[in-house]
Amino acid sequence: MTRLRILADDLTGALDTAAAFAGEVPVFIDRPPAADSPYWQAAVSVVATPTRDVLPATLPDTLTPTLDWFVAGDLAYKKVDSLLRGNTFAEIGWLRAAGKFPGVIFAPAFPGQGRITTDNRQWVVKPGQPPEAVAQPLREAFSTFGMTAATTPADRLDDNASWIPEVRTDAELDAIAARLDMPHARRALWCGSAGLAQAIARHEGLTPHADASPAATDIDGPTVLISASFQPVLYAQWEALKAAAPTPAIAERARPDEIAAALAQAQQGAADVRFDLSPRREMTQTESLALLQQNIERIAAGLPAPKQLMIVGGDTLLAICRATGAEALLAGASIQNGWGRATLVGGRWHGTHCHSRSGAFGKPDDLIQMMQRLRRDTNFEKGK
Repeated sequence: MTRLRILADDLTGALDTAAAFAGEVPVFIDRPPAADSPYWQAAVSVVATPTRDVLPATLPDTLTPTLDWFVAGDLAYKKVDSLLRGNTFAEIGWLRAAGKFPGVIFAPAFPGQGRITTDNRQWVVKPGQPPEAVAQPLREAFSTFGMTAATTPADRLDDNASWIPEVRTDAELDAIAARLDMPHARRALWCGSAGLAQAIARHEGLTPHADASPAATDIDGPTVLISASFQPVLYAQWEALKAAAPTPAIAERARPDEIAAALAQAQQGAADVRFDLSPRREMTQTESLALLQQNIERIAAGLPAPKQLMIVGGDTLLAICRATGAEALLAGASIQNGWGRATLVGGRWHGTHCHSRSGAFGKPDDLIQMMQRLRRDTNFEKGK
């Protein structure tokens, strides 16, 4: 049995990637399970470290506790952000050296979400718009951390060598995953977004069943949407959701009085409660995270245990886990492309189903579609 170890730099990315695989995939926060835990032998397991926005100098302190677990599997997969935000290249450089991987396969493309890799760059492709390059040129980024990179694969990866394949389609990701059958390929450090993870799942026969769905929960609480992302695409999705399905139990822009009012309505039985915790003002990263944690702790203390959560943003989901005392999450098959699905394990919201995604994804009606799926109301979009 192949044991796949996935290391992600935020929690929503961890869940989105875990959703590519069949069964309940354990997702741990900060540190992996103990070596005597039954989860140590899981076919697929994930650790989410809060390393996307930290100072690069602090990475070894956070990543070192994951290293033994990460290299003990049969295949090591570093989940990277498809926009290459944060410490993507610094983390890969440290893991390659510390884990003694002979080389790196780097395929961050996610064609299903409009992310492709070509001409030494990562691109965002949106309908009717010219492609937009993100991050820095890829070979130059790798050279900063002492690694050479090429766009053509070698039969065997030499020390420090990296392969950056050109990827525009899922078929090209499948071709990359097929190289797992080559000698020594599983010794490399594989790096990619949820797109490559899905291709690996297809190649290894680990994709979820078509009828996979979360087990019913006996929690009789509200459906709660919480986000704190500053991404413009999310702001547009919020406006679309408000227009399609208004609810009185809503707090916007992290306004304290509106948070209090929404909590009061939830306590009185409101079934649809929403919290937009992005204050829309200039803040440092430290100030933003402190305000987010403060607001999440207030919500966790005053909100009845939700029946189901919709969470946008990895920092938001991590704050919820910390505030409620969740020890881990059991991830399952997604019910909508781009979203992860999991059940909270431990803490005051134990057993709550959670659907999560990055703030940078989705069509204008993405929140509408997800809410519609959760409520199973075919007239939802029309507000009937």
